[in-house]
Amino acid sequence: MFWEILICALAAGVLILLGWGFAMWALLPVRGEDLHLTVTACGDAERLEQQCRSYLLLHDAGVLELPLLICDTGLSPAGRKTAELLVREHPQVRLCQPAQWREMLQMENRECEGN
Repeated sequence: MFWEILICALAAGVLILLGWGFAMWALLPVRGEDLHLTVTACGDAERLEQQCRSYLLLHDAGVLELPLLICDTGLSPAGRKTAELLVREHPQVRLCQPAQWREMLQMENRECEGN
């Protein structure tokens, strides 16, 4: 009886893993030229490094294939140093100003209106 329950539990676990694997294969990775992942950063950017590390974990796992934009909305010198260090260490992380971000969105909006 014990072995039957154990085998059923293992079989159920394998089926769940196979289902999850199929769903990830079908839905991921998230990619596209019109997709952007943006993080706003201000002050000393206390959470910025953790947010970037979370993004990098997903990027390195192949889940996200899009760049991370750090939008400087008033970084202090210490926060700017942190952001620049992250940009220097990881080529998929970029730093931009709010005006650059708005311009990028407006350019994409014009492209959509033209179609």
